[in-house]
Amino acid sequence: MMRRWPLLLALLGAVLVLVLYNGAVLDKERLLRDGRLLRLELAPRDPRALLTGDYMALNYTLARALEARLDKAAPQDGIAIVRPDARGVAQLQRVQRAPVPRADDELPVRFRVRGHQVRIGTNAWYFEEGSAKTWERARFGVFRVDADGELLLTGLLDEALQPLH
Repeated sequence: MMRRWPLLLALLGAVLVLVLYNGAVLDKERLLRDGRLLRLELAPRDPRALLTGDYMALNYTLARALEARLDKAAPQDGIAIVRPDARGVAQLQRVQRAPVPRADDELPVRFRVRGHQVRIGTNAWYFEEGSAKTWERARFGVFRVDADGELLLTGLLDEALQPLH
């Protein structure tokens, strides 16, 4: 009987990991299906560091605007409240601790501060080997955002807001 406990615990642990993983996948699928569309302008980046391997490093003008507003002595994670402009590109309105209150035409964007740098969503876009020229034209990131401000990057757009493939 004693020999069965380690095996039983290992199986229980494996089932728990699978349940948690599947829950995360279902959350992302829900965000893709139900999340509101949000466009974030990409910030200029050093062209020598633009492409490394098979991914592109991403930075956002929203992150830079937030860095300028945050308390330098004690920056904290929070929610950026944004409003889409005429082109549908997010413009910072204010920073708050929670995703509400906000107007119907405003969206929450959760951000984190790590090493005095603001992190929004993902900071990389992975692509097929040999297709770097296509992605160098990226000027905007397309996201789905939920009511809590969680983001999911779904694509990149060029200067004319056309999807890159």
